[in-house]
Amino acid sequence: MFRGLLQNQSLKVSLCDSLLIFYTPEKETDILKMYSFDASDLSIDKFLETRSDHFMFIAVKDEATLQLQESSKEIFRKTGIPIDNLGYRGSLAAVIYNNKCLFYNINNTEGVEIIMTKDSVAEGFRILKDIVISSQGYDAGNNASVMIDNIEYCPNQRGFNMVVTDTAFNVVEVKNFDTHQVF
Repeated sequence: MFRGLLQNQSLKVSLCDSLLIFYTPEKETDILKMYSFDASDLSIDKFLETRSDHFMFIAVKDEATLQLQESSKEIFRKTGIPIDNLGYRGSLAAVIYNNKCLFYNINNTEGVEIIMTKDSVAEGFRILKDIVISSQGYDAGNNASVMIDNIEYCPNQRGFNMVVTDTAFNVVEVKNFDTHQVF
């Protein structure tokens, strides 16, 4: 089933389920290149929904609002993050567990930070490691960081940087969503 079609004079591109197909408009059976991908990782909302049994540490860098889809905003709202307060090139740091925001910090003029110290208790969880999440939008320093026991795990790319851990705070996944750029 075709979900989208982009074309110019010399090349057509189709998105079909989890395949990206490039072909010539003259003869659509002549496929030039085909790419396979995990379609569930294309959207930030699917990423958030499918990792609810893990801790998710979020740090925004540069700009993250321009192409943030309404469905993604709704997921953030449901967790308790007031995503509509995040302005163009603003800073956001957050911690989510079980589809619930445990901590967030948003500022549209300065950088923000969340510090979780080892052996403290947060929302009923004993924090087993020192964790520092920091975000600086473009005008506030243009940096994102998620440090766990003084080790940097954040991809530090434009948009939403996410570090996912198990309940013992061991990193299991790292992902970036560039919600400024159009795909």
